[in-house]
Amino acid sequence: MTDTLLTIQKQIVAKSQGTEGTFDTGVLSATYAKLLPHRLSLPNYNLQQNKRDPMRSNLSRPRNVAGSNFASFSFDVEARGSGTAGVAPAVGLYLKACGMTETINTGSEAVGSAVASPRNTGVSPSPVLAVGTLAAKSGIITVEMVSNAITNPAGAVFRATLRYGDGTEPSTWTWTVSDSAFSTVALSFVDGTALTGTCTLTVTDPDLNGVGDPVSTWKVGDEWSFTYASASQAEVEYSCGNTATQLSMATYNSGVVHKYHSCLGSFSFKGLRGTVPVFTFNMMGCRVTSSGIADASMLSSIAYEDVVPEAFQGITFTDRGAAVPCFVGFELNRGARIEMLEDNSKSTGYLAARFVGEDGVTGKIDPIAQLVATYNPYTTLFSGATGTGVALTHGSTSGNIVQVACNLTQTTNLTHGDRNGHTTTQMDLLFPSPEYDAGGDYSPFSIIFK
Repeated sequence: MTDTLLTIQKQIVAKSQGTEGTFDTGVLSATYAKLLPHRLSLPNYNLQQNKRDPMRSNLSRPRNVAGSNFASFSFDVEARGSGTAGVAPAVGLYLKACGMTETINTGSEAVGSAVASPRNTGVSPSPVLAVGTLAAKSGIITVEMVSNAITNPAGAVFRATLRYGDGTEPSTWTWTVSDSAFSTVALSFVDGTALTGTCTLTVTDPDLNGVGDPVSTWKVGDEWSFTYASASQAEVEYSCGNTATQLSMATYNSGVVHKYHSCLGSFSFKGLRGTVPVFTFNMMGCRVTSSGIADASMLSSIAYEDVVPEAFQGITFTDRGAAVPCFVGFELNRGARIEMLEDNSKSTGYLAARFVGEDGVTGKIDPIAQLVATYNPYTTLFSGATGTGVALTHGSTSGNIVQVACNLTQTTNLTHGDRNGHTTTQMDLLFPSPEYDAGGDYSPFSIIFK
């Protein structure tokens, strides 16, 4: 008889799980093996060992009693897109299992029409303002008049508030109509996630459709709301959510399969000059007790994503609006807190992995040290102040662009290192939530595939 050697052939499959605590056998299919993992570890079953030390007549110790157990394992995935902008990449399923919410924008939506809100007291049904172009994420823009009643359009003051659909901190602008001709007002903005665009608001003649002159129709507090969607950006965005998608999973190791259910995890993103950036996933879940570890053939006819990743170089990167000098590496940690839910009715002692909160989204960056007159990271370190966050764009080909966008950034520690004879500034970062989050759905950062 010839022994079968366990080589380095490895595969991973995952499927959104319908019922908590129940393994979905449908996951054992090439359909769910689209991901090419790196460094896929064999599982650690975290077996509770109960040592026994009864009083006895000899000095030897009796055997342990095996207790509860759950599976944990890790793997790396190359940071790359699906190949088509607006189509979710295979890694997206795993991001959702780490408490990330998926928003798909195919780029085909039209800019929404203006809708008068109940507070519009003077010009309904014809709005004073119409949205022209808004290259950003879906959401609601509210335009409110803040000046007193006027006799001439010139001088009328409006305030626009942009509330994003993913809970990003709202952006606000105030502007004044400069002349009586109701000229178009173009507002350049950064929406907090490094998606820069132009919001074009066109002031329409108030006599249009017989709505009357400004002196009789425009009042302080008049408000117009516009629902819009991006008409020019096809992208898939993963933002921090309050729930996570449990997965049924299996890992194949050269003829042996390990099966898990109710899996969740956390992840990090790491890019280092000249190398392929990766997502590192650390997963937890329940061991399948019936044939959960078994001999099995490797899956065949797998349709892997046919996308070649790009090296981490030529990166567009800013920290609080400023370019970072000569950095080599960047790291972001999701900080999802996953705990196993105990259940004594289960033979393993656990029902499922649960997403119970965040330990804080953190990061690291290593720019070259410079004179403080040129680049001074100490000011924000000692003040503890936050600033508009980090923005990183990796890749240049549509369908293979990965963005990391952090809304607020705080420097929590600063040390110095050496890189080939150059002094570096090692910065530890925190990407916090604001002090007040009205919607309760603020996202400290997003991963965006374009």
